[in-house]
Amino acid sequence: MKTDEWVVAQESAERGVNVTLGREPNPKVFKSFTLGMIKSHAVVDKQVGSIISMIEKSDLYLLEARLRQLSPPGGAAFYAEHEGRPYFEGLIKSVTSGPVFALLLGSEDVHAVTKWRGLMGATDPTQAESWTLRAIFGTVMPFNAVHGSDSRESFEEEAEFFFGVLPGITRSM
Repeated sequence: MKTDEWVVAQESAERGVNVTLGREPNPKVFKSFTLGMIKSHAVVDKQVGSIISMIEKSDLYLLEARLRQLSPPGGAAFYAEHEGRPYFEGLIKSVTSGPVFALLLGSEDVHAVTKWRGLMGATDPTQAESWTLRAIFGTVMPFNAVHGSDSRESFEEEAEFFFGVLPGITRSM
């Protein structure tokens, strides 16, 4: 490959694959992934750029993004594990009142999920550390600005929901 070409290659790794992205001779190799979502109110309030800027300043890399309007049945399908809980209806409203911005994030180590959850902060914006996304861009529950996968397994399901099968990354390898 030429040095001035962008490289996107996939290699086997213990869990999933490594994805290499960047200019030779110093490409970035991502060993873990997570899904992030910027919720409707943050998109409508034009906070996407600021949130992505904070992601870019962290140890995470934005690999793919998709703007999508979820219907109430789509929001319910995405958050099906929460059905029956008292906050379920509000949660669905928080992701269907406008478009959401789904993010595929990568990390050079195996801690993408942990890093993203740390950057997001506590679920309740009023309880989140002042430097986190939810404290800065969230308001009150369930309008906490962002969502993130809580495990590798959740990531695989959620990434498939927004991006379809990602060869070598999601469980459909």
